[in-house]
Amino acid sequence: MLSKWLFAVSARLPCRRIDRAPGKRYLERYFVGQLFGCRAYLHRFVDADRDEETHDHPFSAVAVCLAGGYDEERLTHVDLPGAPKMVLRKIRPGSINRIRGGGLGRGDFHRIVAAKPETWTFFLHGPRVSSWGFLRSLSSVVVYVHYREVVRAVPPPFDGATLPDWELRAPLGRDADRAPFGGCQ
Repeated sequence: MLSKWLFAVSARLPCRRIDRAPGKRYLERYFVGQLFGCRAYLHRFVDADRDEETHDHPFSAVAVCLAGGYDEERLTHVDLPGAPKMVLRKIRPGSINRIRGGGLGRGDFHRIVAAKPETWTFFLHGPRVSSWGFLRSLSSVVVYVHYREVVRAVPPPFDGATLPDWELRAPLGRDADRAPFGGCQ
């Protein structure tokens, strides 16, 4: 079983838990390496995004689903007076998910609405080209909210913010209080 092997391999990689709130696990990010300005990770989904809003990324990326699978809502357009239109994409093992970074108006907005137990992806991203944030519907308008406004109420280390060179300080997976093998919460 590939997911069991990935769990064993990731025990020896620097691990960063990304929680949505204290005690609310979302993602485990394992640093694989860096080459020519691109960074590679193994991502283990422990839960879905659970955000009401879609978010963008500060870089372009490719995610290859290795095990499990997830359902992603991706923004297609915003109708005036401000209703976001989404498409549901089912990402399964072997699927390649391209995510365009670049900020408001240029990048992709998405959210993970469901993740199968032991969903693993190989995630590769290029250099940072912008910041990132969330699209929030307020009455009849859609507002872009910078990520720091959203995560401000969540104390570190649970803020999910980008920390430079975090992998140099991070515990290895086996020491990172990661979710037990076997599935999403």
